[in-house]
Amino acid sequence: IVVLAQSKKQLPRSEPQEQGIAVQTALVTKQPIRPSIIGYGVAKPKRVWAAIAEVGGQAVQTHPLLRSGYEIEKGDVLVKIDPADYQLRLEQRQAELDQSAAQLDQIRRGAESERKSLELQQKLLEVRQREVDRLKTLRGNSAASQSEFDAANAAYLQQSLSVQTLERTLALIPAQLVAAEATIALAKA
Repeated sequence: IVVLAQSKKQLPRSEPQEQGIAVQTALVTKQPIRPSIIGYGVAKPKRVWAAIAEVGGQAVQTHPLLRSGYEIEKGDVLVKIDPADYQLRLEQRQAELDQSAAQLDQIRRGAESERKSLELQQKLLEVRQREVDRLKTLRGNSAASQSEFDAANAAYLQQSLSVQTLERTLALIPAQLVAAEATIALAKA
């Protein structure tokens, strides 16, 4: 083993040298390409996208690349729906809003008118009450007839009914105002 180790020859070493290789070059320009593959068998896409419109209407414009196998940039408009139906609905809602605002104004004006009428009817009721009291006193002194007293009492009761009707109408106005304001809020939404 010692003899073999001593008789071993040193292998010649050579430094690696660079060698030039001739290549051909071509000038190219950057262009979008659509990769295509030819194959045999069944090909399945990795992802399938199905679109369902959340709104109704007729599509008036679609993206030119919205076809199978094409890619579309993020943010591009895929389909444009005819806005005529939405404009019509918007105009209808605006008309409903205007109508509700007019109704609210009418209720407020009606309430003011009813308050003034109530004041007048209450004054008239006081006059009728004084008339009944006066005829009651005169009736006690036999200076007034029973029919005059009954007529004055009937007028008083009729006036009292008118005042109650106006008070009932005024009591309903806050609920009508709330309903009209809710209708306005709904039309605005």
